[in-house]
Parts: sequence; structure tokens; C-alpha cells
Amino acid sequence: MNGVAEPSATNGRPPRRDRFVVLDSWRGLAALGVVWHHVNAPNAFFMNPLHDHMDMAVDFFFVLSGFVIAASYGERLAEGFSLGKFMFLRFMRLWPLHVVVLAAFVVLELVFLGLGSFDFLQGREPFGAGRSPAELLATTFLLQEYFFPHRYPWNTASWSISVELGLYLFAGAVFHLFGRRAVPAALLVSLAAGLVLMSLDDLTWSGVLRGLTGFGLGIACQWVWQRTRDLRFAAGTATLAELAMVAAILASIAFVSVALVTDLVFALGVWLFAYQRGAVSRLLLRPAFVWLGTLSYSIYMVHGMVVGRTYDVLGLVQSSTGVTLAQSGLGGADRLLLGPAGALAVFAAMLAMTVVVAWVTWRFVEDPARRWSKRRAERWGAGAAERAAPTI
Repeated sequence: MNGVAEPSATNGRPPRRDRFVVLDSWRGLAALGVVWHHVNAPNAFFMNPLHDHMDMAVDFFFVLSGFVIAASYGERLAEGFSLGKFMFLRFMRLWPLHVVVLAAFVVLELVFLGLGSFDFLQGREPFGAGRSPAELLATTFLLQEYFFPHRYPWNTASWSISVELGLYLFAGAVFHLFGRRAVPAALLVSLAAGLVLMSLDDLTWSGVLRGLTGFGLGIACQWVWQRTRDLRFAAGTATLAELAMVAAILASIAFVSVALVTDLVFALGVWLFAYQRGAVSRLLLRPAFVWLGTLSYSIYMVHGMVVGRTYDVLGLVQSSTGVTLAQSGLGGADRLLLGPAGALAVFAAMLAMTVVVAWVTWRFVEDPARRWSKRRAERWGAGAAERAAPTI
């Protein structure tokens, strides 16, 4: 990606580069983890604590986004870079792909409306709950998590993009207001949000609180990284630390799954892998993983459409043949009713189709939008910042 070389194996110092390529690769793996979480079947691969809590990968996005936004824009915002320009650039990085995928969901509703009553729809009412015109308007402009919190209308995955947009406004405001003292303020908000989230029974605002918790910790993590980036790590020591960190991340997701605690583990992981020194980092610098990182936003945004339409196809086959293949319903009730081998085969097909569709949307929507934002940022004197800024 951008011709970035692997870290030097001679002096133990972290590489100096604009982008943290290994962290991009982790973003791609996290996106695949979200896809896995949204496929269910009655076998061990889909019925285990890690699968059940892999929605915490979204919290990893929030932590990583805070880290990279602070690295790319923090100092510039503290020095007075226009908040309006910053938000415009960030909005236009997220919105084009979002609105294209949203348009596909609207077309799908029109198709369902035209189909009328079919067995495989199982009572699904076109433009019904979660797909009303008011929710469409809010979702179009990525405001749904503030007007319809915890309802996840239309493209379910876009709830976190709605939160992300608010987090960019939070970052811009905190760096503008507090300047170089923005980190303690962001950390205080993060810890407060995490503690409130732990005490709540009502999940209405959980999405926003999850975002603030992870994003603020990411900003603090970048502050620590900036002051420790010249630490020397022997390759063997770095490898052991990375392996231990992977184990800690997976254990925290599977057995803790509390935003404040898990996000702290994520932040430690981001700090460690920002050095890109160990064997795990070297693996994640390979082209296949870098490519996944490049496609991560598209994978995340299109996977709901791909998985949902796969269930529709299975429902059609089931209604025409009488062979039980899946349970399809609303509110996350989709479930493969196949043996282990069959369920894995269908999941592999879903994953492959998701990556293919993601490549198409990246190639024709996301990448052109990113190139446009870079050109606009160059005119505003923020070219380097926009090159390093995250997609999600």
C-alpha cells in the first residue's frame, strides 16, 4: 500500500511512516469478524463465546479511528485547521459508499413491494419497521443513531458510521477547544462514557457511548505512542508480545465483552502493533492482509446486503423444494439450518461474495471518493493528514 516497506529488522526502531499498515490489516480482519458474527448456525463454529461477542470488533474500529484521527489531524486541528473543512472531508469519505449501499436497500424494498406475499418473506412488510421514510431521511445523512438510537434502520451496519461521524465532530471540537490539552479531556469523556455504559440497563444510547469510550481511548493511545515510538524492540520480544496481545484481545472479546475493559485491551493492541515489529506484524504486512484492510470499509458496509440476500435465496429454494435450509426472519433471526459442513460451505460462499462485492464498491465508489477527498485536502493544505486519515 503506497509502496510502504516492511519494518527494518536491524535497529529495532519503529518505522516512520504516515500510515500504520498493520493496523489497516487488523481493520480488515475485524470487518471479517463482524461478517462471521452475523451468520448463525447450530454448530460449534457459530455457537461459541467469541462468535457471540464478535460485534465488539466495531469497538475496535472506534479505538483505531481515535488513534489515527489523532495522529493525522490532531495537531493540525489544535493549530486551528477549520472544523468545517475537517468535517466536510470526513463526511465525504464516509457518505458516497454509504448512500450507494442505502440506495440498494431502497431498491430492494421496492422489489419486495412488487413481489407481494411470498413464503420466503415470512411476513416481512416492505417499508415497515426500521424502514420508514423518516428513518430513511435520517439514515441518508448519517443521523440515524441520534434520531433513532438503537433501532438500526435500513442498513444495520451504518449505525456505527453514524456514530463515527459524531466522533469526528467530537475530535474536532476537543482539539479546537483544548489544543494540546485535548488528550486529557478526551480521556475523561471516554472513561465517563464507559462507566455510564456499564451502569445502564437501558441500551438506547449504548451506540454513542460505545463510540465515545473507544474513540477517546484511541486518542489517548496515540498520545502514548507519540511519546514512546522510539522504544527499541528486539524482533523476538516483539513477536512474543504480539502473540500474547492477540490472545488477550480474543479472550477479552469472548469472556469480558465490556466496552471499557475490552477497549483498553484494544488500545494496548493498537499501541503495540503500531510498532510493526514482530512476526504477527510481518504476516499482516503481506499483500493479502493489506488488501483486506483496503477493502475493510466496503466489506463492513455491504456484508448485510450479501448475507441477507443469501438467506432470501435459501428461502426461495426452501419454499419451492420443501427442504429445510434456513430460518429467515426479522430482528437477527436468520439462521442456517444445515449440518456443520453445509453451514461452513454457505458461510464461505457468503464471505467470498462479500469480498467480491466489496471490491466492486471500493473500485467504483469508495476509491474515487477517497481520491477526491485527497485532492480537496491538498487545496486546503491538509493533504498529508487526509492521506493518513482512516476510512472507518
